Amino acid sequence: MILDGHKLIRETVSGGVQLYDLRRDPAEQDDIAKKCPDVSERLARYLDEWERQHRTRTEREEMEGRREHEHLGRLRTLGYL
Repeated sequence: MILDGHKLIRETVSGGVQLYDLRRDPAEQDDIAKKCPDVSERLARYLDEWERQHRTRTEREEMEGRREHEHLGRLRTLGYL
């Protein structure tokens, strides 16, 4: 995600992030995520919201199915099912 001259890259598996200031570092050589956690967190929130809004119906249904499965597992553990 690019916003306000910063580029945030999030690893899909680990969830780790890289942040670059494209105005000062257009070649993306200096990861500033740890130096600027506030910027990283702000862009990550924007990215989360964008992903939430652009999920396909299938992805939403899959997530809801996982939540329901987890909920049923908790009910079983508690002896309700």
